[in-house]
Amino acid sequence: MAGPEAEIERECVRLARKAGGDLLKIKFPNRVGCPDRLLVLPSTCSGCYRTSISMVEFKRSGVSASRHQKVVHADLRSLGVKVSVVDSVESFEDLLDAET
Repeated sequence: MAGPEAEIERECVRLARKAGGDLLKIKFPNRVGCPDRLLVLPSTCSGCYRTSISMVEFKRSGVSASRHQKVVHADLRSLGVKVSVVDSVESFEDLLDAET
């Protein structure tokens, strides 16, 4: 599904909730370039208390992260944070498959 960023985000929120998790909108008032959302998914193993948490940057179809965003994402990854850039519902579905 291609389309404006907001349409992609809405469908991905629905998919995250369908998978038993959530895709929370986050804002960092004094920090430019941070990802848009926090993806929280439940553990997939019975009896485990591990939750999968990662950050997601949404873009319009075919658009990549800005140079500044790429630097911020690299800094977060160096701290062990999972960061993904999603520009379609299909790429989000791939992310969900990898996380569950």
